[in-house]
Amino acid sequence: AYDPGQNALYYSRTAYNDLREYNLDSGSENQVAGGLSQPKSMAFSGGKVYFSDTGSSDLKQMDVSNYLVSSLGGSFTVDASGAPQGIVALPDGSILVSDRAVNNIQMFQNGAFTRFAGPLAYKPFSLAYNANNADLYFAERDGNRVFAINVNLCMSGDCSVNVVAGQSVAKLVTDGTGRDINTGGEGTATFEGIMSMAHDPISDTLYVGEDYGPNTDSLSVIRAISTSVPTYDVITVAGKSTAFLANDPNFPPKGIRGLCILDANNVAFVDSSNVRIRKLTLSSHQPLPPPSFPPSPLSPLPSLSPSPPSPSPLPPPPSP
Repeated sequence: AYDPGQNALYYSRTAYNDLREYNLDSGSENQVAGGLSQPKSMAFSGGKVYFSDTGSSDLKQMDVSNYLVSSLGGSFTVDASGAPQGIVALPDGSILVSDRAVNNIQMFQNGAFTRFAGPLAYKPFSLAYNANNADLYFAERDGNRVFAINVNLCMSGDCSVNVVAGQSVAKLVTDGTGRDINTGGEGTATFEGIMSMAHDPISDTLYVGEDYGPNTDSLSVIRAISTSVPTYDVITVAGKSTAFLANDPNFPPKGIRGLCILDANNVAFVDSSNVRIRKLTLSSHQPLPPPSFPPSPLSPLPSLSPSPPSPSPLPPPPSP
């Protein structure tokens, strides 16, 4: 999670049950909270870091002014991935949390939890929020499609789910269009192993981190989805043969987690298998070339039934 006021990144170490702070100005890195229980997903809002304490099935918060940790409670159902998982902060300070085991998304607002959406036809894992149009994106763990629910409409009772990119059957890493320009149905882009997402409102781009491959030594990619165009064009911006990080060319990213927007063209992420926090710097977001014919407005997809320039690796973590 990123705190722009202090220009600091916060990240969790599940194996050490702690949270750490990395200051991007000074390069200093310190433990700021310990004694947790398998902390994972994080989000920053209003001077607090919200994080999932999956071992205790709890959502917790840490005040960055004094590093005090407190429980927010909630009732989350545990499954093999732990609970809760994906977390995003809304502009009004509300927090949305995926409750994967029961196909729900919960909202923490005004000190209380309520069910925001669900039961869905899918198991939401990764979450990202588009501040430009109030779309909440979600994907299943290791999923191959990106879905969207409009927060404003859902708060009014319409929690319809639409697919914005990916194919229902194909599990590959292929760039192309997220949606078909003529039918509004599936485009040509495919995904495999979605594990993390973050939306940049300035470039209007959704970044998606994927683990792909047939075994545990799978590689990872970061894809960019242009959410400002009706076809939701998809390109690979890191991983495979694209944009290996300059000071670490022999360590392609593996196990991308915790995508985090620093600014319009800088994305921080945890490279968990290589024990690094890395930064991807893009000169600009470059979507696919536009189609040769004039684009026409898309009809909505059918609703689904609800049921710095070069990165600097951190030193390896200390021994427990």
